[in-house]
Amino acid sequence: MNPFRIFICSCLLFQGCALWNRKDVSSPPRPANMGIVRQVNGPEHYFIFETERMFPSGTELSIYRAGRKVGQGLVLSFREKKFQSADILSGAPQPGDLCQPVVVFVPEQSQMGQ
Repeated sequence: MNPFRIFICSCLLFQGCALWNRKDVSSPPRPANMGIVRQVNGPEHYFIFETERMFPSGTELSIYRAGRKVGQGLVLSFREKKFQSADILSGAPQPGDLCQPVVVFVPEQSQMGQ
């Protein structure tokens, strides 16, 4: 075999080895109570988001981008498989933003007077 063929075969072999050791770079898993914005319809003020758990109609959502709150939405009754829609209440969501239901803290009944 001539040196050129040995060089080419070596390059292909080492390239293949590099691919075997490559770690799959994927996004970290998100909690089941979070959704990810997939499409935004700005003129009609709604967005479509993908979620593992369906939220009831009327649920208020906080929208986050890079860990910062950038808006709010309100879940509509429309659902299709793992997709739901929400009205944009404030901000300008973009595809890739995360959305999460707003948790309202309700204090327990105090036991005053006992």
